[in-house]
Amino acid sequence: MHYRISSTNPSSRLLEVDFLLTAISSSTVDLQLPAWRPGRYEIQNFAKNIQRFEIFDQTGKPLAFQKLTKDRWRVQTEGVSELVARYTYYSNTINAGTSYADDRLLYINPVNLCLYADGRLLERCTLELSIPDDWQVACGMQQTAHNMLVAADFYELVDCPLIASPDLQHLPYEVDETRFHLWIWGNIKPDWERIRHDFSRFSETQIRLFGEFPEKDYHFLTLILPTSHYHGVEHRNSTMLVLGPN
Repeated sequence: MHYRISSTNPSSRLLEVDFLLTAISSSTVDLQLPAWRPGRYEIQNFAKNIQRFEIFDQTGKPLAFQKLTKDRWRVQTEGVSELVARYTYYSNTINAGTSYADDRLLYINPVNLCLYADGRLLERCTLELSIPDDWQVACGMQQTAHNMLVAADFYELVDCPLIASPDLQHLPYEVDETRFHLWIWGNIKPDWERIRHDFSRFSETQIRLFGEFPEKDYHFLTLILPTSHYHGVEHRNSTMLVLGPN
């Protein structure tokens, strides 16, 4: 499953998503948007933000589909080997579990807006970002190119929030065999010496208490806002933090 995400008009707060599904061998395919997200124990309604939903075959011909529930679509795929679901997602809220876009920030929680095909959750996923060459990407997923991320399956994909921006600040540090990454976005000049000292100390203490750390790379992703905010969500190999004011 492959995803391409862009924001050609950031002021609209709309993310454009292309979802490519290959190796189709059935007469229908059910596409599902999650109604859950990591760290939140309640039913979500991300589908309310989806607009302009269309589906095409590999030649660009529109495919018929039926919306079964608020976040599930059945596509008629008789004789079709590939499809592209093309839609926009309204991203106008910033907290540790949402997605947002403006002209200098692309913040994505893939669980908000990435469809999956029923029965294919364990397939490899690739995420392609349409971003300028001078933007950095902060994310726990494997980065195979400047704008390309790879996940072993859908579960890894949706457990990896990301920040892309030309304004990211980055500080790596190592404890034992784990490389940690501190990423900060916002109008702030970090005291990196103090931050490295404090983060290294609590990382060392945690590893000493538990005897090991389960990841080789771990990312602290932080958005610093000008408004009051204090929210965080832990993920398998990252923590998403939204703090403010700056």
